[in-house]
Amino acid sequence: MLPEYGTLTQGEWDERETFEYRHARNAKDGLFACLAKLRRSLFVSAFAVADASVLPSDDDDWVIPSELLASIESPRFQRKL
Repeated sequence: MLPEYGTLTQGEWDERETFEYRHARNAKDGLFACLAKLRRSLFVSAFAVADASVLPSDDDDWVIPSELLASIESPRFQRKL
């Protein structure tokens, strides 16, 4: 599903054992997705959409960039793991 692959490289040196990521972009629908892996224990997934009006109005899982700093105070981000 995420065909593009990347890692940190410089010349013959690379860090694929430490850090690697996959990503894909759907330019037609304005969607971007990525999955990053750091070592063997931290995985991060991210999704972005170019036009927020295509998202369901009752879906609060998306963070609008202009509201990113304000989201720190949101109750859904207050829980500590």
